Amino acid sequence: MTDQESSTAEQWIDYLYSLGPTSGNDNAYDESLTRGMFAEAVNPIEIACSFDQAVLQKVKDCASSGQPALILLTGMAGDGKTRTARVVWNALTQASLSLWNDRSHPKADISGPDGVRYEVVFYKDLSANKLSDEQENLLSVPANTCRVLACNHGRILDRIRALEGSDSALAREIEQALFEKVDQKDFVSATGLKVCVFDLSMYDPAQKFEDVLTAILGRADWQKCFQCPHCSKCVIVHNRNALWDDDKKELKTPAKRQAELIRLIGCAGIHLPIRDLLIVAANDVLGAHSPNSPRKKRRLIKCLDVQKACSSNSVLESYVYANLLGGNLQETDRRKNLIFREFPRFGIGCYAPRGADEILCNPTLWTDIRNLVGGPTAKFLWDRNHDFQSKLAGELLTLRRQAMFFTYSDPDDGNAGLDRWQLTAFSFGGRYVRLLSGLASHASPASPDLTKGMNRVFTGQFSANSSGAVLVTTSGTNSKSMQGELLRCELPVRSTRNKDTVTVGLNRAGLPVIFFKNSGDTLEAVLTPHLFEFFMRAAEGYVPDSLSKECHSQAFQLKFRLIEKFAGELGEDYEMYLSTLDMSSGNKKEIVVSMSDAN
Repeated sequence: MTDQESSTAEQWIDYLYSLGPTSGNDNAYDESLTRGMFAEAVNPIEIACSFDQAVLQKVKDCASSGQPALILLTGMAGDGKTRTARVVWNALTQASLSLWNDRSHPKADISGPDGVRYEVVFYKDLSANKLSDEQENLLSVPANTCRVLACNHGRILDRIRALEGSDSALAREIEQALFEKVDQKDFVSATGLKVCVFDLSMYDPAQKFEDVLTAILGRADWQKCFQCPHCSKCVIVHNRNALWDDDKKELKTPAKRQAELIRLIGCAGIHLPIRDLLIVAANDVLGAHSPNSPRKKRRLIKCLDVQKACSSNSVLESYVYANLLGGNLQETDRRKNLIFREFPRFGIGCYAPRGADEILCNPTLWTDIRNLVGGPTAKFLWDRNHDFQSKLAGELLTLRRQAMFFTYSDPDDGNAGLDRWQLTAFSFGGRYVRLLSGLASHASPASPDLTKGMNRVFTGQFSANSSGAVLVTTSGTNSKSMQGELLRCELPVRSTRNKDTVTVGLNRAGLPVIFFKNSGDTLEAVLTPHLFEFFMRAAEGYVPDSLSKECHSQAFQLKFRLIEKFAGELGEDYEMYLSTLDMSSGNKKEIVVSMSDAN
């Protein structure tokens, strides 16, 4: 039996605790993860990566040809570059991971053509510090050698330009591939060296987060908790059970809905490193706070905290549904993690229709929602003394709304009642999620409500109800106002010849994009969740000030891009024909602008 196999439940919780959002935490780095594994005697958390086998096969292909090569594992900080390098090294050597930690440049020897030794050298990171001679000359790879280098996007481009000059064709080609979101491509340097680039930042953050949760919540180590005398009262176990189904071996609805939020954050073009996903997952289970006390620096709990609470017969509070939003953390800790910074923008728990609050506050109606929330958390939310509930009614109501958002059945699940997105600032969230689901299979014309909202924003007129085309207008001045009465161009949503259309689809990076097409030209604009909400609210005639301030400039920039792309510019011997929008009389007036008029 190995040390890892003999680990205790407490060692596993301590290891998970070390990953959490603590001040100055660097424990989610691969080097710290593997060191912590030996310190706590637990098996490492391994998250499947589609690049692992591809990189391994590329190394073997280079060895079989005997060709020297440089393999670059690029990405953003926290994308798992060092981890993939370690996995490939381990697959080639089958050596102890302690050797990986102890060596700055681990090596692996494999057989090349005719049995000639082929050396694979791994560089864990292209550091900003002073480089070794080998790193300085990373494009000068010896014969029968392959270098596997983990590096950030910008750092490797800077290094190549330092070696080949500022006009390096290799750096330019790699930069273009990264910009176009190409996940893997081979290049050739000026000296003829084969350079293979893998962009490890190319993954679906929501699917990756579900993989992270499954790896953590589905571990066999949790079964050891059931042997603990405090298990039945352990809030850590209760939190885990609220997110994981032991019988079905799958994530429960609240965990999937948290992943859904992460998908929406990713749709805003925000890259979410795997390192941050690990931190969020640890906080889900170990987060704790009490509504009747101020936030303290440490907002995570360990087995020792559970033992002390049980021994003193005191209450250790943990609201798992607030944890899913980072509600247990201080603002300073929230700012250190991209995901925790974005969760508050959804405003989950800050809003609710009257019917929802009636369910949450009326003892004759809240039975079903209590059952969905689960016994331990339900006791914290509802079974408090009268003085406590009166004093902290506002915070308790917010916590109840958050629990409702993560557990209440959607209308599509057979419940014809409340839309849980009405508990958020993102009231069209359900429409956006369904749009994403549909785009996974095919692009579709922009919906009438979306085009109506765009027209009302682009024209500044509530009466512009056309949903068959996107109207791009101007006021005839250089004003930056969205208001416009003169039609610059009209982009049909549906065309009989399927040529001039406004459609919504997914781009190469998997982001939802509006495609504006006209006369062979195409303009793409990312349809972020908040921009979608802005247009859909405008279609209904009301946009909150907070949303308007955030999205108004984005909408104006989009309108300017449409004018620049499709409306044309006034030049010599050129006349521009404009027409007014529909008037109350139903008539239009045509205006011709020429150079002579302009002069």
